[in-house]
Amino acid sequence: MRAVGGYHCAHLPTHAPFYVSRAHPIDFMPVARIHVEKVWKFTLLRHDKDKPDIFAGSGAHTYLAGGESIRESEEKLLIHHFNYRKPDVTKCRLEALVLPDARGKRRIDLHNLREKSFGTKHCTYQNRLEYLAELYAKNALLNLSESALCYDYARAVRWYDVHALAFEDEALSVFDKHIWMGTHYFFLGDYASALPCFQKALSRADNPVHRGLLEQRISFCLSASDSHRSAL
Repeated sequence: MRAVGGYHCAHLPTHAPFYVSRAHPIDFMPVARIHVEKVWKFTLLRHDKDKPDIFAGSGAHTYLAGGESIRESEEKLLIHHFNYRKPDVTKCRLEALVLPDARGKRRIDLHNLREKSFGTKHCTYQNRLEYLAELYAKNALLNLSESALCYDYARAVRWYDVHALAFEDEALSVFDKHIWMGTHYFFLGDYASALPCFQKALSRADNPVHRGLLEQRISFCLSASDSHRSAL
């Protein structure tokens, strides 16, 4: 096999702090969608001396092999993909990529030429910049309405103690911190630890939509905790 593909597990920005430097982004963007209808990326390509070179397409979404038939692995990887960070940081990165500089040059021009060679008509990064604010608003606190994730959150490899993370540089409110910690415990299946976090967040929630979401989360945690105690 000379090519191994992977399903694209696209993570969504749902709540502050969205991302903390030197930490796994999965701890701040746990909610994701897996596109199982197609393989989105070929991250492993094997180059052989006696065969034509294989060239990765833009973003490794495909590859070119000089017309040669390539055997692909039947097993697929699960690739966690994080397109987004904090709203302001993500916007600055996209603007630097898409908008023209002082000389009228755009970093995206070469990428667009490559995309056209693969038959893509629209610039995905341009679209991402145009709908960035809408995307963050659409997914706000989606982490409080998802009952389960499409992958095993607990299996993510972390090289640090999540509870020891410092947020001094993140301007994270107490409300946001309770939401973040409660979400972390919830998707670990530790509902007893998630419950007080959501209760503390509820005590600080002014928005009626946020209060409703938190009340539903608290009810779920109470129910799950009672079921666990009954089983014991």
